[in-house]
Amino acid sequence: MSDKLVGSVLVVDDEAIIRELFYEVLVEQGHQVSMASSGEEAIEQLKLEHYDVVLTDLSMGRVDGIDVLRTAKRVDPTIEVIIITGKSTLDSIVEAIREGAYDYLIKPSGLDRVTLAVEHALHKRQLTRERDRLVRDLHKANATHRELFELAIRDGLTDLYNYRYFMQELERSLTRYPLSLVIFDADKFKQYNDTYGHLEGDKLLQKIADTIRSTMRHSDVVARYAGDEFVVILPETHKEQALSFAERCIYLLGEHYEHTEPTDSQVTLSAGVASCPQDALYADGLIRCADEACYKAKQEGGNRARVYEPPVDG
Repeated sequence: MSDKLVGSVLVVDDEAIIRELFYEVLVEQGHQVSMASSGEEAIEQLKLEHYDVVLTDLSMGRVDGIDVLRTAKRVDPTIEVIIITGKSTLDSIVEAIREGAYDYLIKPSGLDRVTLAVEHALHKRQLTRERDRLVRDLHKANATHRELFELAIRDGLTDLYNYRYFMQELERSLTRYPLSLVIFDADKFKQYNDTYGHLEGDKLLQKIADTIRSTMRHSDVVARYAGDEFVVILPETHKEQALSFAERCIYLLGEHYEHTEPTDSQVTLSAGVASCPQDALYADGLIRCADEACYKAKQEGGNRARVYEPPVDG
Protein backbone atom coordinates (compact mmCIF):
# COMPACT_ATOMS: atom_id res chain seq x y z
CA MET A 1 0.00 0.00 0.00
CA SER A 2 1.40 3.39 -0.95
CA ASP A 3 -0.59 5.76 1.27
CA LYS A 4 -1.79 4.95 4.73
CA LEU A 5 -5.52 5.57 4.99
CA VAL A 6 -7.43 6.47 8.12
CA GLY A 7 -11.18 6.25 8.59
CA SER A 8 -14.13 5.79 10.87
CA VAL A 9 -14.19 2.34 12.48
CA LEU A 10 -16.83 0.63 14.63
CA VAL A 11 -15.50 -2.10 16.93
CA VAL A 12 -18.17 -4.57 18.06
CA ASP A 13 -17.36 -7.20 20.72
CA ASP A 14 -19.06 -8.37 23.91
CA GLU A 15 -15.68 -8.77 25.63
CA ALA A 16 -14.60 -5.42 27.08
CA ILE A 17 -10.88 -6.24 27.05
CA ILE A 18 -10.99 -7.04 23.31
CA ARG A 19 -12.95 -3.89 22.51
CA GLU A 20 -10.59 -1.66 24.43
CA LEU A 21 -7.49 -3.32 23.01
CA PHE A 22 -8.69 -2.84 19.43
CA TYR A 23 -9.80 0.68 20.28
CA GLU A 24 -6.39 1.69 21.56
CA VAL A 25 -4.38 0.24 18.69
CA LEU A 26 -6.70 1.68 16.02
CA VAL A 27 -6.79 5.14 17.61
CA GLU A 28 -3.00 4.99 17.73
CA GLN A 29 -3.05 4.44 13.95
CA GLY A 30 -5.09 7.62 13.53
CA HIS A 31 -8.54 6.10 13.02
CA GLN A 32 -11.72 7.54 14.49
CA VAL A 33 -13.02 4.64 16.57
CA SER A 34 -16.39 3.90 18.19
CA MET A 35 -17.31 0.83 20.24
CA ALA A 36 -20.40 -1.34 20.75
CA SER A 37 -20.72 -4.09 23.37
CA SER A 38 -23.46 -6.07 21.59
CA GLY A 39 -25.01 -6.71 18.22
CA GLU A 40 -28.09 -4.71 19.21
CA GLU A 41 -26.01 -1.68 20.17
CA ALA A 42 -23.96 -1.94 16.97
CA ILE A 43 -27.10 -1.99 14.81
CA GLU A 44 -28.43 1.14 16.51
CA GLN A 45 -25.12 2.94 15.97
CA LEU A 46 -25.01 1.90 12.33
CA LYS A 47 -28.39 3.51 11.79
CA LEU A 48 -27.24 6.76 13.38
CA GLU A 49 -23.57 7.16 12.47
CA HIS A 50 -21.40 6.84 9.39
CA TYR A 51 -18.59 4.26 9.36
CA ASP A 52 -16.04 3.14 6.82
CA VAL A 53 -15.15 -0.18 8.47
CA VAL A 54 -16.89 -2.43 11.00
CA LEU A 55 -14.80 -4.85 13.04
CA THR A 56 -17.26 -7.26 14.64
CA ASP A 57 -17.18 -10.44 16.70
CA LEU A 58 -19.12 -13.29 15.15
CA SER A 59 -20.68 -14.86 18.29
CA MET A 60 -22.42 -12.33 20.54
CA GLY A 61 -25.68 -13.89 21.65
CA ARG A 62 -29.07 -13.26 20.09
CA VAL A 63 -27.85 -10.64 17.60
CA ASP A 64 -24.57 -11.87 16.20
CA GLY A 65 -21.93 -10.66 13.79
CA ILE A 66 -23.86 -11.85 10.73
CA ASP A 67 -26.79 -9.66 11.78
CA VAL A 68 -24.43 -6.71 12.19
CA LEU A 69 -22.91 -7.45 8.78
CA ARG A 70 -26.31 -7.54 7.07
CA THR A 71 -27.41 -4.29 8.68
CA ALA A 72 -24.14 -2.57 7.76
CA LYS A 73 -24.53 -3.59 4.12
CA ARG A 74 -28.14 -2.41 4.02
CA VAL A 75 -27.16 0.96 5.45
CA ASP A 76 -24.17 1.38 3.14
CA PRO A 77 -23.29 -1.30 0.55
CA THR A 78 -19.73 0.08 0.31
CA ILE A 79 -18.95 -0.29 4.03
CA GLU A 80 -16.31 -2.96 4.69
CA VAL A 81 -16.94 -5.49 7.46
CA ILE A 82 -14.24 -7.62 9.07
CA ILE A 83 -15.45 -10.63 11.05
CA ILE A 84 -13.58 -11.74 14.20
CA THR A 85 -14.23 -15.17 15.61
CA GLY A 86 -12.71 -17.49 18.18
CA LYS A 87 -15.00 -20.41 17.38
CA SER A 88 -14.96 -20.46 13.66
CA THR A 89 -16.46 -23.11 11.46
CA LEU A 90 -16.15 -23.31 7.71
CA ASP A 91 -19.91 -22.80 7.35
CA SER A 92 -19.91 -19.61 9.41
CA ILE A 93 -16.98 -18.16 7.49
CA VAL A 94 -18.57 -19.04 4.14
CA GLU A 95 -21.83 -17.43 5.25
CA ALA A 96 -20.02 -14.26 6.29
CA ILE A 97 -18.23 -14.02 2.93
CA ARG A 98 -21.50 -14.61 1.07
CA GLU A 99 -23.12 -11.80 3.02
CA GLY A 100 -20.36 -9.45 1.91
CA ALA A 101 -17.69 -9.60 4.61
CA TYR A 102 -14.36 -8.28 3.42
CA ASP A 103 -12.15 -10.41 5.68
CA TYR A 104 -12.18 -12.54 8.80
CA LEU A 105 -9.71 -12.86 11.67
CA ILE A 106 -9.31 -15.82 14.02
CA LYS A 107 -8.90 -15.02 17.72
CA PRO A 108 -6.33 -14.49 19.02
CA SER A 109 -4.91 -12.40 16.20
CA GLY A 110 -1.89 -10.18 16.47
CA LEU A 111 -2.68 -6.48 16.62
CA ASP A 112 -0.58 -5.87 13.55
CA ARG A 113 -2.89 -8.27 11.70
CA VAL A 114 -5.89 -6.26 12.88
CA THR A 115 -4.47 -2.90 11.81
CA LEU A 116 -3.40 -4.32 8.46
CA ALA A 117 -6.86 -5.78 7.82
CA VAL A 118 -8.47 -2.40 8.57
CA GLU A 119 -6.02 -0.59 6.30
CA HIS A 120 -6.68 -3.03 3.47
CA ALA A 121 -10.43 -2.65 3.98
CA LEU A 122 -10.12 1.14 3.76
CA HIS A 123 -8.18 0.86 0.52
CA LYS A 124 -10.83 -1.44 -0.93
CA ARG A 125 -13.57 0.98 0.11
CA GLN A 126 -11.68 3.82 -1.54
CA LEU A 127 -11.29 1.82 -4.76
CA THR A 128 -14.98 0.83 -4.68
CA ARG A 129 -16.06 4.45 -4.30
CA GLU A 130 -13.69 5.56 -7.04
CA ARG A 131 -15.06 2.85 -9.33
CA ASP A 132 -18.65 3.88 -8.57
CA ARG A 133 -17.76 7.51 -9.27
CA LEU A 134 -16.20 6.57 -12.59
CA VAL A 135 -19.26 4.50 -13.51
CA ARG A 136 -21.54 7.45 -12.66
CA ASP A 137 -19.34 9.79 -14.72
CA LEU A 138 -19.41 7.33 -17.61
CA HIS A 139 -23.20 7.06 -17.48
CA LYS A 140 -23.44 10.85 -17.38
CA ALA A 141 -21.06 11.18 -20.33
CA ASN A 142 -23.03 8.57 -22.29
CA ALA A 143 -26.27 10.42 -21.54
CA THR A 144 -24.72 13.69 -22.70
CA HIS A 145 -23.42 11.99 -25.84
CA ARG A 146 -26.87 10.61 -26.59
CA GLU A 147 -28.43 14.04 -26.10
CA LEU A 148 -25.89 15.67 -28.42
CA PHE A 149 -26.37 12.91 -30.99
CA GLU A 150 -30.14 13.40 -30.87
CA LEU A 151 -29.72 17.14 -31.34
CA ALA A 152 -27.48 16.49 -34.35
CA ILE A 153 -29.95 14.20 -36.12
CA ARG A 154 -33.24 15.92 -35.23
CA ASP A 155 -35.11 18.73 -36.92
CA GLY A 156 -35.45 21.55 -34.42
CA LEU A 157 -39.05 22.45 -35.28
CA THR A 158 -40.78 19.08 -35.66
CA ASP A 159 -38.40 16.82 -33.67
CA LEU A 160 -38.42 14.44 -36.63
CA TYR A 161 -35.15 13.16 -38.05
CA ASN A 162 -33.35 15.57 -40.35
CA TYR A 163 -32.35 15.12 -44.00
CA ARG A 164 -28.81 13.94 -43.22
CA TYR A 165 -29.95 11.18 -40.89
CA PHE A 166 -32.70 10.17 -43.32
CA MET A 167 -30.19 9.65 -46.13
CA GLN A 168 -27.92 7.54 -43.90
CA GLU A 169 -30.85 5.45 -42.70
CA LEU A 170 -32.18 4.95 -46.22
CA GLU A 171 -28.80 3.65 -47.39
CA ARG A 172 -28.74 1.20 -44.47
CA SER A 173 -32.35 0.14 -45.01
CA LEU A 174 -31.88 -0.71 -48.69
CA THR A 175 -30.05 -3.91 -47.77
CA ARG A 176 -33.38 -5.64 -47.09
CA TYR A 177 -36.39 -5.96 -49.39
CA PRO A 178 -39.18 -5.09 -49.74
CA LEU A 179 -38.93 -1.45 -48.72
CA SER A 180 -41.14 1.50 -49.59
CA LEU A 181 -40.63 5.23 -49.49
CA VAL A 182 -43.34 7.87 -49.11
CA ILE A 183 -42.78 11.57 -49.77
CA PHE A 184 -45.40 14.01 -48.45
CA ASP A 185 -45.75 17.59 -49.66
CA ALA A 186 -48.09 20.07 -48.00
CA ASP A 187 -50.63 21.55 -50.44
CA LYS A 188 -51.26 25.33 -50.30
CA PHE A 189 -48.62 25.77 -47.60
CA LYS A 190 -47.33 29.07 -48.99
CA GLN A 191 -50.87 30.44 -49.09
CA TYR A 192 -51.41 29.31 -45.50
CA ASN A 193 -48.16 30.94 -44.41
CA ASP A 194 -49.02 34.20 -46.16
CA THR A 195 -52.51 34.25 -44.64
CA TYR A 196 -51.76 33.28 -41.05
CA GLY A 197 -48.06 34.07 -40.62
CA HIS A 198 -44.95 32.00 -40.06
CA LEU A 199 -45.77 31.13 -36.46
CA GLU A 200 -49.00 29.44 -37.51
CA GLY A 201 -47.16 27.89 -40.42
CA ASP A 202 -44.70 26.32 -37.98
CA LYS A 203 -47.58 24.97 -35.92
CA LEU A 204 -49.03 23.44 -39.07
CA LEU A 205 -45.75 21.69 -39.86
CA GLN A 206 -45.68 20.33 -36.32
CA LYS A 207 -49.24 19.07 -36.76
CA ILE A 208 -48.30 17.30 -39.99
CA ALA A 209 -45.31 15.72 -38.25
CA ASP A 210 -47.51 14.54 -35.36
CA THR A 211 -50.07 13.11 -37.79
CA ILE A 212 -47.47 11.05 -39.66
CA ARG A 213 -45.78 9.97 -36.44
CA SER A 214 -49.06 8.77 -34.95
CA THR A 215 -49.70 6.52 -37.95
CA MET A 216 -46.30 4.90 -38.42
CA ARG A 217 -44.88 1.74 -36.87
CA HIS A 218 -41.96 1.59 -34.48
CA SER A 219 -39.70 0.29 -37.26
CA ASP A 220 -40.56 3.13 -39.68
CA VAL A 221 -38.38 6.22 -40.01
CA VAL A 222 -39.89 9.65 -40.63
CA ALA A 223 -37.89 12.77 -41.42
CA ARG A 224 -38.42 16.37 -42.45
CA TYR A 225 -37.12 16.29 -45.99
CA ALA A 226 -37.34 19.99 -46.81
CA GLY A 227 -39.38 23.03 -45.75
CA ASP A 228 -42.87 21.55 -46.10
CA GLU A 229 -41.87 18.08 -47.31
CA PHE A 230 -41.69 14.94 -45.22
CA VAL A 231 -40.41 11.48 -46.03
CA VAL A 232 -41.06 8.09 -44.47
CA ILE A 233 -39.03 4.90 -44.83
CA LEU A 234 -41.24 1.83 -44.50
CA PRO A 235 -39.14 -1.34 -44.09
CA GLU A 236 -40.62 -4.68 -45.13
CA THR A 237 -43.53 -2.89 -46.81
CA HIS A 238 -44.91 -3.46 -50.28
CA LYS A 239 -46.11 -0.59 -52.46
CA GLU A 240 -49.81 -1.27 -51.83
CA GLN A 241 -49.27 -1.21 -48.07
CA ALA A 242 -47.28 2.02 -48.33
CA LEU A 243 -50.07 3.57 -50.38
CA SER A 244 -52.59 2.69 -47.65
CA PHE A 245 -50.31 4.29 -45.06
CA ALA A 246 -50.00 7.48 -47.11
CA GLU A 247 -53.75 7.69 -47.66
CA ARG A 248 -54.35 7.23 -43.95
CA CYS A 249 -52.06 10.16 -43.10
CA ILE A 250 -53.75 12.35 -45.71
CA TYR A 251 -57.19 11.46 -44.35
CA LEU A 252 -56.24 12.20 -40.74
CA LEU A 253 -54.76 15.61 -41.53
CA GLY A 254 -57.74 16.53 -43.70
CA GLU A 255 -60.14 15.45 -40.97
CA HIS A 256 -58.35 17.71 -38.48
CA TYR A 257 -58.47 20.85 -40.64
CA GLU A 258 -61.84 20.26 -42.31
CA HIS A 259 -63.77 22.11 -39.61
CA THR A 260 -61.07 24.53 -38.45
CA GLU A 261 -59.98 26.36 -41.61
CA PRO A 262 -61.81 28.06 -44.49
CA THR A 263 -62.09 25.80 -47.51
CA ASP A 264 -59.86 27.96 -49.70
CA SER A 265 -56.96 27.81 -47.24
CA GLN A 266 -57.22 24.28 -45.92
CA VAL A 267 -53.87 22.56 -45.99
CA THR A 268 -53.84 19.01 -47.33
CA LEU A 269 -51.14 16.55 -48.26
CA SER A 270 -49.95 15.10 -51.52
CA ALA A 271 -47.97 11.89 -51.35
CA GLY A 272 -45.80 9.87 -53.67
CA VAL A 273 -44.96 6.20 -53.10
CA ALA A 274 -42.09 4.17 -54.54
CA SER A 275 -40.75 0.75 -53.62
CA CYS A 276 -37.51 -1.16 -53.72
CA PRO A 277 -36.62 -3.27 -55.66
CA GLN A 278 -39.71 -2.77 -57.83
CA ASP A 279 -39.00 0.83 -58.82
CA ALA A 280 -35.34 1.39 -57.93
CA LEU A 281 -32.45 -0.34 -56.20
CA TYR A 282 -30.57 2.68 -54.89
CA ALA A 283 -31.42 5.63 -52.66
CA ASP A 284 -31.26 8.39 -55.27
CA GLY A 285 -33.42 6.45 -57.70
CA LEU A 286 -36.00 5.57 -55.08
CA ILE A 287 -36.27 9.20 -53.96
CA ARG A 288 -36.65 10.36 -57.56
CA CYS A 289 -39.46 7.86 -58.18
CA ALA A 290 -41.33 8.83 -55.01
CA ASP A 291 -40.87 12.51 -55.85
CA GLU A 292 -42.28 12.02 -59.35
CA ALA A 293 -45.32 10.23 -57.90
CA CYS A 294 -45.83 13.07 -55.42
CA TYR A 295 -45.60 15.64 -58.22
CA LYS A 296 -48.25 13.70 -60.11
CA ALA A 297 -50.54 13.80 -57.05
CA LYS A 298 -50.13 17.58 -56.83
CA GLN A 299 -50.85 18.01 -60.56
CA GLU A 300 -54.11 16.14 -60.04
CA GLY A 301 -55.18 18.64 -57.40
CA GLY A 302 -53.43 17.40 -54.26
CA ASN A 303 -54.98 15.83 -51.19
CA ARG A 304 -54.20 12.37 -52.59
CA ALA A 305 -51.47 9.74 -52.87
CA ARG A 306 -50.06 8.25 -56.02
CA VAL A 307 -47.66 5.37 -56.62
CA TYR A 308 -44.78 5.60 -59.01
CA GLU A 309 -45.56 4.20 -62.45
CA PRO A 310 -42.67 3.73 -64.87
CA PRO A 311 -43.07 5.44 -68.24
CA VAL A 312 -44.57 3.31 -70.99
CA ASP A 313 -42.18 2.70 -73.88
CA GLY A 314 -43.21 3.59 -77.38
